[in-house]
Amino acid sequence: MKTIALVSGGKDSCYNMMLCQHYGHDIVALGNLLPVDVATDELDSWMFQTVGHQLVEAYAACTGLPLLRRCISGASRNTDMAYVQTAGDEVEDLAALLAFAQQRFPGLEGVASGAIASDYQRLRVESVCARLGLTSLAFLWRQPQAPLLRRMIDGGVEAILVKIAAIGLDPGKHLGRTLAQMEPLLHRLARQYGSNVCGEGGEYETLTLDCPLFARARIVLEAWQVFAHSPSAIAPVAVLHPTAFRLVPKANFDAAPAAEVITVPHDFVAPAALPLSSSIVEQPDKSKPPAHPQPTVSGPTSPTQTSPPPQQPFSYYEQAAGPHEESQPALQATSWPQRKVLSTLHSSPLVHELARCTSAETTAQALLLALTTLQSGLAARGLDWHDVVFVHLHLADLSHFAAANDVYGRVLPRVDPPARACLQLTLPPGHPVAVMLLLSPRQPLVAERHSLGSNQGPSQDGAAEDSWAAQHRQAPGDGEVQRVLRRVLHVQSISEWAPTCIGPYSQGAAVGGLVHLAGTIPLHPPTMDLVAGGAAEQLIRCMATCDAVATALGAHFRRGLLWGTVLLDASVGADEVPALEQLLLDHLRGQEAFDQDSSGSDDYEGGEEEHERWEGLHDSYLQAPQVQVGCPPPGAPSAVTPHLTWLRVPALPRGSLVEIVPVLATAPSGAPRQLDPSRLRLVHATVTSAAGAIDCDVLLTAHDNDSEAIGPVSRHEAPDAGSMGPRDDVAGRMQELDLRSAHAYLCSSKGSKDSTDKATLQRQLGDMFKCCGGTMGVSGSQWMGVSSIVVTHREGLGNLQWLAAAALAELTGSVQEVPVVVCMPVVQILMPSAELREVLLHVHVLAVC
Repeated sequence: MKTIALVSGGKDSCYNMMLCQHYGHDIVALGNLLPVDVATDELDSWMFQTVGHQLVEAYAACTGLPLLRRCISGASRNTDMAYVQTAGDEVEDLAALLAFAQQRFPGLEGVASGAIASDYQRLRVESVCARLGLTSLAFLWRQPQAPLLRRMIDGGVEAILVKIAAIGLDPGKHLGRTLAQMEPLLHRLARQYGSNVCGEGGEYETLTLDCPLFARARIVLEAWQVFAHSPSAIAPVAVLHPTAFRLVPKANFDAAPAAEVITVPHDFVAPAALPLSSSIVEQPDKSKPPAHPQPTVSGPTSPTQTSPPPQQPFSYYEQAAGPHEESQPALQATSWPQRKVLSTLHSSPLVHELARCTSAETTAQALLLALTTLQSGLAARGLDWHDVVFVHLHLADLSHFAAANDVYGRVLPRVDPPARACLQLTLPPGHPVAVMLLLSPRQPLVAERHSLGSNQGPSQDGAAEDSWAAQHRQAPGDGEVQRVLRRVLHVQSISEWAPTCIGPYSQGAAVGGLVHLAGTIPLHPPTMDLVAGGAAEQLIRCMATCDAVATALGAHFRRGLLWGTVLLDASVGADEVPALEQLLLDHLRGQEAFDQDSSGSDDYEGGEEEHERWEGLHDSYLQAPQVQVGCPPPGAPSAVTPHLTWLRVPALPRGSLVEIVPVLATAPSGAPRQLDPSRLRLVHATVTSAAGAIDCDVLLTAHDNDSEAIGPVSRHEAPDAGSMGPRDDVAGRMQELDLRSAHAYLCSSKGSKDSTDKATLQRQLGDMFKCCGGTMGVSGSQWMGVSSIVVTHREGLGNLQWLAAAALAELTGSVQEVPVVVCMPVVQILMPSAELREVLLHVHVLAVC
């Protein structure tokens, strides 16, 4: 894509510019921000490096590219991590420069910047890019610093130190020295004092004098002065002020090359936001009366209600006597007890007048109706999209994904959106889409939102800081509820770290000690192309992405995985699944989640010498937390094996063969009502009922401040369906359980055809619910307190929604009190086991208190 490269003069911006070219992007211009007073070396800026700005003008001559420059008139006024447009802020100078570049270079698409670990800087560049419709290219993001520094040196970046501010660095010795000369000392200081090898903690700043992109000339610094800002004997702060330099032409350029430097006017102002483009959903067919009210899309961050909220939750059980004839979408919601962390809101629009259409327009209109209906349901409960943890988006035809994603981006917020998983299912006729939301309701006690790295000020640590203990010590008053912390990771930049999000959703969301990672498909991060190879190669890429994203969210994919769904395209044969399962299990039992000795580039290979050189060099933002799920008995590697369900579905996004949707445990943080992964216990139940053999695995845990823990790993054998009542040792401690997650499987009959009789299916579902409830300690009206119930079933069984509701009504004892059930028809369900047996029905019940 046509790209403008932001250059500060430092090594990072220049090397990122080189990677942009390496990955096929066309750099058409350079951009730089400098002080109003050219005699000033350094501004008190949280955003921009200005030391050495006197030489940056020469970059235009060295590269042959036009250089756009804008004086920094603003200051660091808005220091919140999630930036919003603020008059007088220095970020608005960046926005003005980029908006001016769009006018000067039509078709501009990308913005390159050299951020490595600062969420503060990355989020601001991404915010401006989102406003202007540009894409952020930050290939250095979250790269391990020691190998990254070596890559820069080997790649031909000649940069000198122009500022020092760390213990072990001396102005008289080290200012003006090159990276190659400084590398051994930087490694030694990192080992001795924990310094950042690439200077991410402000230890030093650099000025690039030459690199491969300087095709026309290189810079020779002839004279300079040293100014001491803080002459400390331990950690002096000093800058190098260039006073004279010259350009040395390179081959084929005998004379000093000409330079094009463009000054951005100081009164040029960037637009507030990118206007929404026209969309098919805004152009309804007026040749016939609409079958439902035409909703309008509110602003991208507006939670305002756009249609009347439903009078009461819709129940499919009420429609058991016949087909649904309503034209409004079906909206279901669980009850909202005060102690609840997660709840479900579900919408499946029925568009009967369009049922025979299979166009992208149909899908877009249906999704718009579903999302605005859900938005109204949230508003009616005093919530908005920032209270949503996860969105399950199911399409009847995934070839309509682009149109659906466009609508999704118009309704969902651009700042801190929930995580999302998308796949194709064989939905009932007239249902182009189905949407399920997993919620973490915001409580009135604490109003602000928390995103990744939401501490005040610039952060060089990419991991989220859990500031709960410091900010929320007060106890809730009468009628108030302590809000559960919700954190999201929303990296919109293209990098070598992990794939960016295709749409307004986050890579993951953390709440109550659980981390919900977005559906992960096998995309090569720097190119966003589907990786080559079969299902095994794609699974390896998915696992690497899960490792990286989990670490950034303060979790550990290998040690903290609780349960997950592995989605396979229908073209992947069932006979391939055992090898894929073994590959995933081997990965989970393997080495650390991130190899510090490897770089993100496919072209860089470090040998044994590099391994020894970097031993002991660890970047804090790449350190996975110490998470141990369960307390293993003596001699056992783990108390709890992650629960994996394998589903074959009609299609996955981008033509992927594999998609992983994992749920992880985070390390205990001391926050109230946070899950303690070390106290997780597994209860297994095998039930023989009239419906068939049911296997049930349940994870249970107590709060981290409870005096007792759930008993050790046990195996519970129930001889028949009559034994599926609540267990005394669990039911008696309902209020002490922090997490209950039950997976029940009804295996297909061997050698005989499975029954599709509705009465039989309802009885089978009822037995599975009783098995889950009995092992979890849930019965009667307590079913209204569960967070979500998902029934996955094989295609060809029809719509099981009302059958499941009817089965649950028998357990709750009331037709009016039936929790939400979401049904997913798939090609095939495989039960996790050595044999990977085929399953007719799978039920997942989640309860988080």
